[in-house]
Amino acid sequence: MSDASGGRWVGWAVVLGALAFAPGAALAQAEKAVAAIDQKDCEGAIDALNRGVADGEVRSMYLVGQMFEFGICLKVDPRRAVPVYERAATLGDAASARSLAVIHARGAGVPHSYVKAGSWFALSHGGKAGIDLPAESTFATPDAIAKTYVEAVHDLAEDTMVYPAQATVQGVRARVVMRFDPRDASVSVVSSTDNQGNATNHLGPNKHLFERALATSYDAAIKALPKPDLPATGDYATEHEFEFSRDRNGRDGPYGSQGLRR
Repeated sequence: MSDASGGRWVGWAVVLGALAFAPGAALAQAEKAVAAIDQKDCEGAIDALNRGVADGEVRSMYLVGQMFEFGICLKVDPRRAVPVYERAATLGDAASARSLAVIHARGAGVPHSYVKAGSWFALSHGGKAGIDLPAESTFATPDAIAKTYVEAVHDLAEDTMVYPAQATVQGVRARVVMRFDPRDASVSVVSSTDNQGNATNHLGPNKHLFERALATSYDAAIKALPKPDLPATGDYATEHEFEFSRDRNGRDGPYGSQGLRR
C-alpha cells in the first residue's frame, strides 16, 4: 500500500469492533494501526499494516481490506480489497469472508453475484472461515439466492449503520434484534435487551433516533442490493442482532460505540 491521502475517516468503528471480536488472533501490527488511526496518522497505520501483512497477520489483512473498501486513509477501491480479504478468509478470518460476501452481493468492484456471495457467507458461518470455499453450485438455487439476499441486506445495513450519539448510554450494553422481510421490504425492531437479557428501555427518550438510524441504514441497503426473484412459496424473513456498548467512562466498549460486530 502507498499514498495516505485522499481517504475518509468514516467507517473505522467497523475495524475497532472486529479487532475486539477476535480472541487469540495475532493483533500486534493491527493494534498499532488502530492506534495510529486514532491519532489521524495514516502513514503510521499503513506502515504497521504492511508489516502485519508481511508477517501473516490475518487481522492486518482484514484491516487493509477495510481501508480499501471504506476509503479509510486510502481511496475507495473495493476491487483492491478483494484479494486481501480472500487471503485472510482462507487463513480462517470469518470477518473477511463476510466482507467478500457483501462485496459480491453489491457488485462493488466485482460482478454482482448472489451465488458467490452465498458461498462466502457459508464459509464465514460459525465464527471462523477456512481454506475450503463451498461449491458455488450449492448457492445457485432460487431458495439459496433468496436467503443470501436477505443476509446481505442485514450485513450491509450493519456495515453502514451510523449510531446517533444520543442513542447510547454510558455503562450500558444492549442487543437490538431487527427483522427484515424481503417480500414487502419491511423492517421492524423485534426486541431490545440489556446484557442480562432483560427487556430494556435504555435507549430512553432518544430511542426514536436509534430506530430512525437503523431504518435509514436498512433503506440504503435495500436500495443498494438488486432484489432477486423470490420463489412463489417460502418464508424468507429473518432476524439480525445488533450489539453495542459503552463502558462506565463513556469510552467505546468491547464492540465499539457503533455496535458493529463482524
